[in-house]
Amino acid sequence: MKKIYIYLSILTTIFFTGCTNADVNNVLNNISNGIETGLNNVSNLLGKLNTKPSQVFLKEPSSKYFDLDTYKMSIKYADQIGIEMWLSGNVYNKTKSKLVFIVDFPIYDLSGNIVDKGYIKNTADPGIDELHGSYDQYRLDKDLRIVAEQIRTRVYLNGKLIADTHPTSVKTSGTKKTVKPVEKKQVQEPKEENPASPKPRQIRQDIAK
Repeated sequence: MKKIYIYLSILTTIFFTGCTNADVNNVLNNISNGIETGLNNVSNLLGKLNTKPSQVFLKEPSSKYFDLDTYKMSIKYADQIGIEMWLSGNVYNKTKSKLVFIVDFPIYDLSGNIVDKGYIKNTADPGIDELHGSYDQYRLDKDLRIVAEQIRTRVYLNGKLIADTHPTSVKTSGTKKTVKPVEKKQVQEPKEENPASPKPRQIRQDIAK
């Protein structure tokens, strides 16, 4: 069904835009490349989901306010039942305030569908402290997996984000021009005449012949 929809979309595009042969070839090549890339991404994802690592060392967030050591996730798989995970690591908090570590990650089934979202929260006191926490999912009664590269860690200091392993890019459109608001001129509406009020007398001027 998807293939039929793709072909109909191509024919519709060609019919309405009047593409030349070169344009048609470019359109078909772009679609083919896009489909191939999508299939490769799906194949890579499914390949990763077929592995069952019992331990993964996580990507460490970088900041001048702390150092991390032995930052990892231990994993236990229960076939056709679920998954269980434990976070561990050592942190050197260089500040005089508590740091908040938030770790989140998508949970997949073997078909590549995201079926849940894992979440672990930690606070680290000033000085040397340990990170810990666990996540488990058994209510779905199916094989579950994680992708190590997708495990995200964010660190907050006094409510401000200071480190992120997966930062989102923000597009800036340059400096904004300030536009002065246009002042609306007040237009006096003509007063409606009261039909009951007497009309002013017309003054006739005699024109000398």
